Parts: sequence; structure tokens; C-alpha cells
Amino acid sequence: MGKRNVPILEDPHFTGDDDELDLRPCVWQRLSQLMLVILFLGALGVILRFFWPEVQRARELNADVQDLTAIRDEKAAERDRLRNELEWLRSDPEFLEAVARDKLDKQREGEFIFRIQREDRP
Repeated sequence: MGKRNVPILEDPHFTGDDDELDLRPCVWQRLSQLMLVILFLGALGVILRFFWPEVQRARELNADVQDLTAIRDEKAAERDRLRNELEWLRSDPEFLEAVARDKLDKQREGEFIFRIQREDRP
């Protein structure tokens, strides 16, 4: 078996000169790229359309959590203050006497109580 003679097809417009080659992409390649960008932006828009309300809802819930945490901390401080006062009322007779006299406006015989009333300032 010898060499086969294969006919060579030549382009009549091709001269073999590299300077004349048109390296710019054709119009269809540019349109294909443009369509890919448009499809990408459309898909991104659809995703944002469905998930943006959830993002806003998550932000609102985080703000609510912060508000509730602040309220919880205030209530915990008040609870601790009341527990301390209850403990003092149970264990310290002098504190119990002072609170009772203050709340009931009582005084011992021969004792004078001075109350200073402050005006509420605006």
C-alpha cells in the first residue's frame, strides 16, 4: 500500500497571508455573548425577586430579637433587685423596719422625719 492521493480543497478567497485574516468575532458571536449576559441578568433578577422579601424579613426579625433582648435584660435586672430586696426583708430586721416606716409614714416617739419633695423637671 502506497500513498494515497487525497485531493486538497483550497479556498479561492484564502491567499495564505496572515495579515488579511479577519480576527474580529462575527456578529452572531457578539449576539450570543449578549444573550448570555441578558439571560444571566434575568436569572439574577428572578432570584432577587423571590428572595429579597425574605432578606427584609430576616432583618426585621433580627431587630425584634435585639429589642426583646434589651427588654429581657431590663427585666432580669429588676428581678435581681427584687430578689435582693426580698432577701433583705427576710434576713435584716432593720431594713424591714425602715421600709415599713417609710411606706406607712410612721415614726418612733421623739423622732422627726424630714421629707424633701422634688418637683419633676421637664
